[in-house]
Amino acid sequence: MKSLKYLSLALIVGLSACRPELDEFSPSAGQLDLTNYVAVGCGSTAGFADGELYRSGQVNSFPNMLAGQFSLAGGGNFRQPLMTDELGFGNKRIMGYYTDCLGAVQLMPVLAGGVPSPANFTSIASQGPFHNLGVPLTRSFMVPLAGYAQANPYFGRFASSVVASLLAEAVAADPSFFTIWLGSSDVLGYAMAGGDNTPDSLTPVHVFNLSMQAIVGGMISTGGRGAILTVPDITAFPYFTAVPVKGLTLDDAKVQLLNQAYAGYNQMASALGLPQMQFNTGSNYWIVQDPDPAYVQLGGIRQAVAGELITLSIPQDSLKCGGWGSQKPIPHKYLIDLKEIQKIKDATQQYNGILGGLAQENNLLLIDMHLFFKGVYAGLVADGLKFSNTFVSGGFFSLDGIHLSARGNALVSNYIIESLNKTYQSRIPLVNVGDYPGIGFP
Repeated sequence: MKSLKYLSLALIVGLSACRPELDEFSPSAGQLDLTNYVAVGCGSTAGFADGELYRSGQVNSFPNMLAGQFSLAGGGNFRQPLMTDELGFGNKRIMGYYTDCLGAVQLMPVLAGGVPSPANFTSIASQGPFHNLGVPLTRSFMVPLAGYAQANPYFGRFASSVVASLLAEAVAADPSFFTIWLGSSDVLGYAMAGGDNTPDSLTPVHVFNLSMQAIVGGMISTGGRGAILTVPDITAFPYFTAVPVKGLTLDDAKVQLLNQAYAGYNQMASALGLPQMQFNTGSNYWIVQDPDPAYVQLGGIRQAVAGELITLSIPQDSLKCGGWGSQKPIPHKYLIDLKEIQKIKDATQQYNGILGGLAQENNLLLIDMHLFFKGVYAGLVADGLKFSNTFVSGGFFSLDGIHLSARGNALVSNYIIESLNKTYQSRIPLVNVGDYPGIGFP
C-alpha cells in the first residue's frame, strides 16, 4: 500500500532537470505517546490464524506489526505470549491433498498433523507482563471477568494468576497507547453454530454495552490514548460464503428423480401456502432442515433460498456421497437462514453504535473496520497484490475462513496507521504488505 505522495515525488525528480532537494521522511509519533503500546482483543488481535494460535501467526499479528512501526517513531518494547512452535494446541490447518469419497484428490485445507510441544500448555506468566492481550474466543463480557484464565487455556497459559481478568492484566500493563478490537466473537459463536438452533447465543446488546464501558473505563484509567476498532460484517467471511447455497448440481436424470421424490411434498406445501421444491438442470438450492413450526407438517424441511448461508464446517463428503442437500436435508446447524442473518447484522450495527459512542465520549479514535472489510469484500489491490474474501485465493483471510492471513494483518495495520497519522499528525511508516507470507501451497 505505497503512498501516492512518494510516487508523485519520484516522478517530479525524474522529470526535473534541476533535481530539487527533498526532505527525508522522518518518522514521528506526533501527538501520540507510543512508548508502551497494549493491544486488547480476541483471536484477530492475538494472531490466531489457520484454525490455531501458533508462533509465526503471533509474530505476524497486526499488533506486532504496529509495534514494529511504532518503534521507528519512539515506540517501546512489545512483548507477546508466544507459542514455542508452529502447532500451538494442535488444530492448525495447512494446504494439503485430500482424497474425497469419490476417489478424487483435492488440494484443500487439512490438519497440519504433528505433536504440539508440551511447553505450549505450560504457564509462561513469569515472562510477562505482556503487551499483546489478544485471546482467541474472547467475547466482550469475558474481558472484565475475574478467573477467566481458568476458562480459556489461551489466556491461562500467560495470565499472572488463575483469578486474573484480562482487563486487569491490560490495565496493569500501564498503556500509553492502546487498541481495543472486540465484538466479532460476540456474534461469531452464534453464526458458526447455525444461529437459533444452538444454545450459543448472540451477546445481548445491553451486556455488550456494560462490558465495553468497563473495558474502556479501565484502559483510559492509566491516562493513555487509544483507538477502538469496529466490528466487521462477519456474514461475508469465507467461512460463510465458501460453500454456495445454490450448490446442488443436477443433470436431467437427477432432476426427474427428485421431482418425483418430492411430488407429495409439493402437493402438501401448495395446500399450506408454502414454497414448493423446484429442481432444474444445473445449479439448485440445497434441501435444508427448518425448525420453524410452519414446516412441521412438511417434516421440518424446505429448499434453501437466495441469501442464506452454509457454513464451512459442513462435511463435504456428506454432500457428495451421503445425499445431504438432496435426498436428506442439510442439518440446520450448518445453515444460517435469513432471519438469523438479520439478527447478526442488527447486533453488529448496535455494537458498532455503542463503540462509536464510547469513542466520542472518551476522546478516543474510532477506526471503522466495518467499512474497511467492506472494501476488501469488493476487492482491493495493495502493493500489486489482489485481495478479496474468496476462500484461500482471496489472500486476506487465513485457512480457517475467519481470521486474517499475515498479509491481511498487514493491510489492517496500514489502515490503522493511516488513521493515526491523519488524526494525530504522526508520521508512522506503513508496512510493506508484500514482505509478509501469503497462503502456502505444497
